[in-house]
Amino acid sequence: EIGAWETSRTRGYRSKTYRYAISKRNETAAAIFQPNIPKDGLYWVSVHYVAGINRSVDTRYKIIHAGGESHISINQETHGGTWVYLGQFYFEKGKKGKVIVTNESTETGQAIVADAVRFGGGLGNVPDCSYGKTSREPRFEEAAKYYAQFQGFPDCTNDVTIRPKYAEWELEKGTWKERKNAIYLSWHSNGNGGSGTETYVHSYKKVKGSRMLQNLIHDQLIKDIQHGYDKQWKDRGKKAADFGELRGLKNMPGVLLEIGFHDHNKDAKALTEPDFRNLVARGVYKGIVQYFAKKSGKRPIYLPEPPTHLIAQNKTNGSIEISWKAPRFGGIFGHRATAYKVYISRNGKGFSNGKIVNENSYVFETPEEGTVYYFRVTALNDGGESFPTTVIAVRTPSRGLVEVPFLIVDGFDRLDRNLAVIVNERSPKFAPLGKTRRLFIEQMNNFDYSTQHAKSLAANGKAFDGASNEAVADRMIQLSNYSVVDWFLGRESSKDKTLDKKEQVLLKKYLENGGNLIISGSELAFDLVNKNTGKDFYQNFLKADFKGDDAGVLQFVSFVNNQFGGIDGKLTSHEFGAYRLKSPDIIHPINGSQSILKYKNGQTAAVAYKKEFGVINFAFPLESIGDERIRNNIFKKSIAYLNYPVQTNSLDIKIAAFPKYFHGQLKVGMGNAVEGRASLSLNTALGKEVFYEKWSHDGHSDKTFFTQNVPKGVYNYTFEINGQQQIGWVIKE
Repeated sequence: EIGAWETSRTRGYRSKTYRYAISKRNETAAAIFQPNIPKDGLYWVSVHYVAGINRSVDTRYKIIHAGGESHISINQETHGGTWVYLGQFYFEKGKKGKVIVTNESTETGQAIVADAVRFGGGLGNVPDCSYGKTSREPRFEEAAKYYAQFQGFPDCTNDVTIRPKYAEWELEKGTWKERKNAIYLSWHSNGNGGSGTETYVHSYKKVKGSRMLQNLIHDQLIKDIQHGYDKQWKDRGKKAADFGELRGLKNMPGVLLEIGFHDHNKDAKALTEPDFRNLVARGVYKGIVQYFAKKSGKRPIYLPEPPTHLIAQNKTNGSIEISWKAPRFGGIFGHRATAYKVYISRNGKGFSNGKIVNENSYVFETPEEGTVYYFRVTALNDGGESFPTTVIAVRTPSRGLVEVPFLIVDGFDRLDRNLAVIVNERSPKFAPLGKTRRLFIEQMNNFDYSTQHAKSLAANGKAFDGASNEAVADRMIQLSNYSVVDWFLGRESSKDKTLDKKEQVLLKKYLENGGNLIISGSELAFDLVNKNTGKDFYQNFLKADFKGDDAGVLQFVSFVNNQFGGIDGKLTSHEFGAYRLKSPDIIHPINGSQSILKYKNGQTAAVAYKKEFGVINFAFPLESIGDERIRNNIFKKSIAYLNYPVQTNSLDIKIAAFPKYFHGQLKVGMGNAVEGRASLSLNTALGKEVFYEKWSHDGHSDKTFFTQNVPKGVYNYTFEINGQQQIGWVIKE
């Protein structure tokens, strides 16, 4: 805590006391919640407080995450005694993240409550209100009755009827505007024979507006499915029934959706197809927008689709230009984009709050030298914000260099049901599900795999630009401008075209003119050779032939006595967003190439060729190598093989050794830092700078700072040298 806080006389989370401060125009108090995050990943952040009429209507939370700092305001007059969702943020492992509650408010003299903060969902720990047992399953897997009890719902009832009752209970705690503008949707798959989509309202206890809501959602849903997925999809009609899940509604118009039949082959396939699920969700969303627009007498506006053809390029003046194409609109899609938001990251996972621009490009004016930046873009209009593009990476040249010799091309667009995660579900014990297809999207294609390629090129001191394969295919960026192209395809396969004819022609021309290509993917040989979508190109320019579709192992080693000697690795990764690799291709060298890596069963996993042009062809995705040191070494050897020298003086992220505690002096070990301009700042949890110094580092001497004037406390430090940044925390005793 910072500033003045008092202990409550009433009870908050888990019947314990809570703390409160009095709101001021300017921040004078803060409560800091600092979790110990178990592993890198996206975490839901939720807060718990006791509501009251003397609370602030704009209680401010600062979320410090891997992408920077986000601010969320909550009305603490309402929705007390439950978990209130702030958002989802990417946190790195350890104690780097924070949630800070401050007493700054437009309303002075009100109570600001600091009670509890929750990161993620956790495991089920609330006993069943009927049987007294806990599930210990991930929270999102639990039945509605468990979740309602966890959220604080006071009544015990069955899993069906608790849903509308819980929704009404939450609504009663809301503002008049919330209570006036809430709807209830129940999303189901159907069963027991049949096929197609049907919707329901309650047969004799319909809340006013239910039928209008049903008509709008149902009509839009059927229209979009038939236009965007299956013209023969069956419309089973708008119906009414005495369902317990609708009977408990009192104030909210309610509709129950039966999207398709899980016991019908065609429907079940659709229900596990990401494109279908996205189309259905968008159709339901559009029906909801129509409902509220009709109520308010306005024209419905749908949020746009994501932009496409993303490119990020270093410019000769030291800036970075990001460009893209406007998304498609109309028909089954959203409305036209009117603006865009550019998000920037230093790690490729956690992003800033974004910069709004009106054009199809943005110039990042002040990047640091020798630094990797990651970009993604969303589209905006009055309806809202689209999903983001894929993540594209750029590394700026180091000091004194202007050349940008490398281009990373993201060719992994695939997202279909065959990428689903197959899990052997052993729960519940009384009826285990067995092998189940789970659509955990972040484990299928997280659209950020340029991060692994960028880290490995940066570890070898290389500057690079980034582009999506669509931008290359449509000639928005020229391969001939680059000495080496790193083109990754992940699990891209025949349906989505690993390399289409346009891309094959462009790569052929690039190689014929002396280019160098590093290409990787688990289905490239299967698609181009076995499916004959580019057999001549693969054999003559990628210098290999297809031998088998599944190596059967996920371990690889190098062949002896070649330039790739000493490599031994696994094709598994446990970092957030990693996909599960299956059936990497088996290839063998032809037309002058040589085998450089083999699977543990002796079959060839990669070939290399360097004569009139250079090619290194990996029959597995490089980003699936979980050990960063091994991946970096493969890139190092690949760059050397292509006769492009590796810079060995790139900076490690942990470039300086900081103590956890210090007194009058703060001594920093600088043995790993190269020569250059350096700076150090110390800041409080509220962001107030208490110390700052700049100096020229000689490349070997440690640095001692005299900090007698720094008060005792916990401080965040930011150390920077030659564009590389290291952050952490220290304690002044």
